[in-house]
Amino acid sequence: MRDILNRMIRRTRYVVFRLFLHLGGSGVAPILRILNSAEEDAIEADGDLEVLGEGLVEICETLLRYQEYWLSAANEGDVFWDEGEAGDYVNNLFTDCAQRYLGESDYSSVSGFNEPLSVSVNHNLIVMIVIAYEGEVPELETDLSNVQALKEGLKVLINLHYRHQLRAIAVHFSPAQLGDELTNDQLLQYYPELVPLETTESESTVSKPSPQAINEAIKVFLSYAPEDEALLEELVKHLSILQRHKVIKAWYDRQISAGAETNAEIDEHFNTARIILLLISADFLRSDDCYTTVERAMKRHQAGEARVIPVILRPVDYQAAVFTNLQPLPVDGKPVTQWTNLDAAFANVATGIRKVVEELASNNL
Repeated sequence: MRDILNRMIRRTRYVVFRLFLHLGGSGVAPILRILNSAEEDAIEADGDLEVLGEGLVEICETLLRYQEYWLSAANEGDVFWDEGEAGDYVNNLFTDCAQRYLGESDYSSVSGFNEPLSVSVNHNLIVMIVIAYEGEVPELETDLSNVQALKEGLKVLINLHYRHQLRAIAVHFSPAQLGDELTNDQLLQYYPELVPLETTESESTVSKPSPQAINEAIKVFLSYAPEDEALLEELVKHLSILQRHKVIKAWYDRQISAGAETNAEIDEHFNTARIILLLISADFLRSDDCYTTVERAMKRHQAGEARVIPVILRPVDYQAAVFTNLQPLPVDGKPVTQWTNLDAAFANVATGIRKVVEELASNNL
């Protein structure tokens, strides 16, 4: 009703829009050069919308070319009938983007823009685009956490520049400085809006998958003693970012469906897992069921069917165990409960698991 009344009195409709796009993979480094170049031009342009618009076009075209690295996205916005209110909201979003983790550049620390640019070993890159435009653009005033919708949205951003409908443009990205690292945990903490991108069936058959999604999510089977369930749950929390982005699919027996045949479901998940985590403690080694799982896991490991990783939860002498020659986690086999900070211990474990996942994905084990 409010929109109808404002149109009747011919008031100008302003829309302020923000897009988050998360890209991942070793191939995203060239995008960082485009972003840095566009930001340098934006600083020199001193608010010239024509220059800012050309930079936005180049960024959107680049993002469209690198679609295979898209992992997640989010968008938000609002409609205003007062130019001043729209401007205030643009400023608020601009400030928020700049204050996001690793979202603010520091050119004083960079000797030149011709230096090689690269993202961190984690290969995470966030692009944040804020614009204000006049009129109605249905392609932007909808949920863009879908690959096809996002593609159309980026194309519309390009057209808005050429139709001279843009009234404000700002682009931020993270990490914005050479040498900075945006880890998966920081991604979850500082960019909680992100939603994994959905792909339609037709897109999935023609689009090149991202490096982290070349195969289906890698299945991870967790074997543990009931006495260690609390520690298991903490580990699962630290693996949540990998699950959120469908890099892994972790499973343990608490996830058995009601009415299912317990042994059959356990066997199904065990036999299809590419990573088997053995959560080691005195209770685990004492359990006949757990040790049977160890022996079965080692057979799959030796056959090259799965990777077995011992995770040392509590101090115990396991030197006579059949897995003693395997590299354990956390680092140096230091038991989780002997770390001063449990979160630091499980973060170390999660990092080790992620590296194995990346290795398996690259080797296509």
